[in-house]
Amino acid sequence: MSTSNPIRIRSGPDEFILYETEYRYGDIILNKSIKIGGDHDNCVGVSIMYRNNKPISAKIPHAQYEPECSDGSTLKSGIGSINMVKTLLRYMYEKTTISKVMFDDMSHIDCGTPEELKEKLKQPPPRKNIKPLKLSYFSIAYHSKTWYELYFNATMYDETKYRAYRERLAFLTDPKPDFSTFLSITTPPIEDIKRLEIYYDASQNYREFFEKIPKNDRCDLLSPWLVSFMTHYLKGVFSDNEWQINIVDMDKQDMQGGVRKKSRRKTLKHPYPAHYKIIQQSDIHTLL
Repeated sequence: MSTSNPIRIRSGPDEFILYETEYRYGDIILNKSIKIGGDHDNCVGVSIMYRNNKPISAKIPHAQYEPECSDGSTLKSGIGSINMVKTLLRYMYEKTTISKVMFDDMSHIDCGTPEELKEKLKQPPPRKNIKPLKLSYFSIAYHSKTWYELYFNATMYDETKYRAYRERLAFLTDPKPDFSTFLSITTPPIEDIKRLEIYYDASQNYREFFEKIPKNDRCDLLSPWLVSFMTHYLKGVFSDNEWQINIVDMDKQDMQGGVRKKSRRKTLKHPYPAHYKIIQQSDIHTLL
């Protein structure tokens, strides 16, 4: 095993540190790992498999957000995480020319109370979620796309299953069932039912229902039942496992009703650049 000198990269408003580790058996390269972070040094990683000393495939084994993932500053949640992951993937692509990376979508948001989240930040990273809520389901409820679909143009590896999942999402905008049917699917806490019924009766479909719930209340009202709700409607067509990001296309929005149409592809506007500046390696050794 050999680890190269760390590299500091500036991407948009953030600076990150990348570490490359190569695993060999004699002259044979078995695999290589690249991880990115900041003051916390292991936020997102990518593992690259080799055959005949040539890179053949890549997978993201872990990804997490911490405010310390940027070097010398606080990384913003959401947009900062997007910048961090894309910086890592672009760097890997330039080093290996591997354009597709596999991952399992295990991301969560933390629905702890403001007081709990404030106390959590007093702990050193990596921090455990206090009240996790599945990010993919939360994003689907409001965007008909997972977080990785929305910001990385990710797809399932199984194209047939992915198309079936995209088609199934019509349930969010089709006329919704009556409230008693909704309760049989979700079984929310008894103390939340009256509040939910107000938003439900004022909506024509599930999408409107989700959007009518005030932003500050969404974690509390959705976390007890959102997983069982989404599982009911997406069973058999949605999986956390075997997703992929095409690095060449990850900044392009080309989903039109769940079907890719290259002729209608357009580039998403994003405040962070598609390129980054690599700061000299000699500038970083004193930071480690």
